[in-house]
Amino acid sequence: MRLRLVIPNPGLDERILSHEDLENLEKKEAGDRPKWDNKAQYILTCVGFCIGIGNVWRFPYLCQTHGGGAFMIPYI
Repeated sequence: MRLRLVIPNPGLDERILSHEDLENLEKKEAGDRPKWDNKAQYILTCVGFCIGIGNVWRFPYLCQTHGGGAFMIPYI
């Protein structure tokens, strides 16, 4: 014999949105969001987040410190 505990939750059906309401809300919010101008902006932003600005500043410093000035020409 299994006992099942049922906790009443009044108003639950009014708080949970239907699938259609969720789709309408998503379309409405998607129109307000800013968009990328082109794919290059998106790719560069993703690369920037992955690499981090610290490494972008650190690489030229390490090249200078270890005498690798030749790497600076393609980097710039």
